[in-house]
Amino acid sequence: MVAGNDGTVDGPDEADDVLNAIAVTADAACIHRQLVLAMVMQESVGFVRAGHGDGGASNGLAQVQQTSSDTPASCYNTAVNACPYTTILEMIQDGVFGHAGSTSPQTPGIAYWLPVEGGDIARAIRGYNTGSIIDANDLAKIVATDPRTGKTYFAGTQAYVSDVANRMTGARVGLPQTPTCNLVTTPNDYVADASCSAGAAQ
Repeated sequence: MVAGNDGTVDGPDEADDVLNAIAVTADAACIHRQLVLAMVMQESVGFVRAGHGDGGASNGLAQVQQTSSDTPASCYNTAVNACPYTTILEMIQDGVFGHAGSTSPQTPGIAYWLPVEGGDIARAIRGYNTGSIIDANDLAKIVATDPRTGKTYFAGTQAYVSDVANRMTGARVGLPQTPTCNLVTTPNDYVADASCSAGAAQ
């Protein structure tokens, strides 16, 4: 059972709904369910009432960045078993497909980053976490200098890529049909292509 920092837990229906939403969304994007599960666990430990991270800028199970007045889906502060499946599904979809505000650019999801990075799952994970890849040869690098101002800034969580990778290569909790991922030799397993059909990425 998943517990949040406020001492509450996901209800049994909510926990099932998270796994179902991951399966439906990952299959629709033709990416492995285990990748989506690992990212959700990294972002929110799968807690449907996850608080707002990044000083209030991130929301939901996938801690998607708010890009405008349109806030990504969230069940923050709802009662146990009061988070509906439709909202849980939307939170997972925000992380996979991205969140588009009505007046701003989209916050890209992992399904955007995978093909952009040629199927390299580690670089895609870094892009998801930081919004860019500062150094493709050092995915722990999160410090950059703005060439226009010369100011240094920090983007993302330094250990994010290795943390998600460790979750993916660990025990197959909750999704028994999902294979353990080899992040080096099988990156194309995680890229949607024309031959992919629903369920093929299980």
